Amino acid sequence: MLFASRSRSPSHCDAAALRGELTELDEFLKLADREVLAHAGSLSHAEAVQKAELEFETFTAARRALPSSVEQHFDEAVKNVKQLERGRREKLKGKRGKQR
Repeated sequence: MLFASRSRSPSHCDAAALRGELTELDEFLKLADREVLAHAGSLSHAEAVQKAELEFETFTAARRALPSSVEQHFDEAVKNVKQLERGRREKLKGKRGKQR
């Protein structure tokens, strides 16, 4: 079973069990059509941190550009008030037309 040895403390894990779990995880990822990295990668830790910070800044800027939930509710309320006013005007026009 995948990660079956997780219930044991790390000191009880042997290299063969870990290799078995890695193999099982690789097979699971392949079944899920995921690529399995066969090497340690080519980015240094500093490059990875720099990339993550840049991506987070991009994400934060995009999130700030979106209206907040308060702004969304306000816009919805304005839209509802306008609909009510339009309906009230149409109702008044209808009453005036009947009176003539």
